Amino acid sequence: MLWDEITRAPSDAFNLILPLMDRQEYMSLDESEDGSVIYKGKAVSFMATANVGVEYTGTMALDRALLDRFKVKIDLDYPPQAEEERIIRLRFPTVPTGEIKKLVKIAASQRSLAVEGEYNTMISTRMLLDCCEMLNDSVSRKAAIEASIFGCFEKEGGEDSERVKVIQIFQKESYM
Repeated sequence: MLWDEITRAPSDAFNLILPLMDRQEYMSLDESEDGSVIYKGKAVSFMATANVGVEYTGTMALDRALLDRFKVKIDLDYPPQAEEERIIRLRFPTVPTGEIKKLVKIAASQRSLAVEGEYNTMISTRMLLDCCEMLNDSVSRKAAIEASIFGCFEKEGGEDSERVKVIQIFQKESYM
């Protein structure tokens, strides 16, 4: 059973299923003596995805009791640059390789700065895919970047805003 975006679900929902995920592997539907019981099947496994971090608004921290019931935790990061380029190229083979390489390079640079605390938001692979989709549809480079990347960064703060800083990275790379 896969729960996608588990950090967006109300925590009350998990209180009901914790016994299924625990070693007892069953849950009672009510507290009466002859109440119905649901047993976890032998072949059932529980998996979840979660976006964790300050940049994901509307999410909740995972309760320790719930987190402990997942035997394996895998922390994923962005793919290496060459792999991210390959992913994008597979989706948009008509976008010039140089365009893809430049976008991925800029994203990796910005992400490094985010890890150092310069940004709350990182240029995501999804943003790059959206940008390349627009490039694929003959949207100008500038319009594609503005629509798919810049709009994802806060503009509050004037010259010190994250949006201005991201624009400056693209300008520094002469990619506008």
